Amino acid sequence: MLSRIPSGWALPPGPSRGPAFIEALIARMSMEEKAGQLSLFSSAEQVDKAINANPASKDGAGRNQLAAARAGQLTGVFNGSNVRWHRQLQEAALSGRSGGHRYAGRAAAEHRPALALQGPALQSAAILVTWFLASEAGNAIADIVFGVQAPSGRLPVSFPHAAGQVPYTYAHPPSGHPNLDPHGLQRYTTHYRDVPNTALFPFGHGLTYGRIAYTDLQLSAPQMTATGSLQITARINNHGSRDADEVVQLYLRDRTASVARPVRELKDFRKVRVPAGGSVGVQFELRRAHLVFVGQAMTPIVESGLFDVWLAPSAEADGVHAQFELLG
Repeated sequence: MLSRIPSGWALPPGPSRGPAFIEALIARMSMEEKAGQLSLFSSAEQVDKAINANPASKDGAGRNQLAAARAGQLTGVFNGSNVRWHRQLQEAALSGRSGGHRYAGRAAAEHRPALALQGPALQSAAILVTWFLASEAGNAIADIVFGVQAPSGRLPVSFPHAAGQVPYTYAHPPSGHPNLDPHGLQRYTTHYRDVPNTALFPFGHGLTYGRIAYTDLQLSAPQMTATGSLQITARINNHGSRDADEVVQLYLRDRTASVARPVRELKDFRKVRVPAGGSVGVQFELRRAHLVFVGQAMTPIVESGLFDVWLAPSAEADGVHAQFELLG
């Protein structure tokens, strides 16, 4: 998990038992350091010494460390934890209570971005999740950090705000008393008192270096027959200055089924390359197979009625929305 703290990055390590990842990342970053683009620190304590450096120290070490911290465009702070402690530290990492985060934050405050193993996820502008890291993970992460490659993965699970929300699924059935105000509490509605009903990071969520917007959703017809199909198109716009890979996700909701259907359900997706300042079109074909569900008799059925359709970047994002009617 690589998180971009207010002016830096943080990376809580995964369950890797070898130093290959760290060594590869440091080796790759060393090339940037030689070019004056990066300041490397092997521990959080070195950052603390640099931030609190005494310019009048006799050996000049304080001046050198502080100059290094201020000179680079990126600071690398390698402050990892033992794999045996990792799971116990997850909650502290999310809340920012672990001690190493103070150093990463101070390094970030001293100058531009900071890179740290372990970081306060909730205070981060972005997080790079890297499960089951392999031998080339160091080079891959470095490509992301230095902008060689834009991140394009999407979450296969939802991250809840708190353990009290578990089990959490994006495809939950609708409540009979929904809380329609996501920023407040309404009496006699279904809601948590201490956290939002939504996920902290929803299923399908993921950022890239471009600024993506969805527009111009079009359906080939307002109605669809049970044996026919429906064409769904939209424009994906990149308002950023970097090319981006976007994963466009197609979600459906059956509003009038005989059994409660999910508030959203993923049916298809497309990964598209969107040039900086440009746009691309995406097209989906909706068929009968996308509308089948298990009915009260525990057999697959399709029922006529009203459907919502979204093209969106995640299960809880607005994206673009339309409705169509399925005819019997």
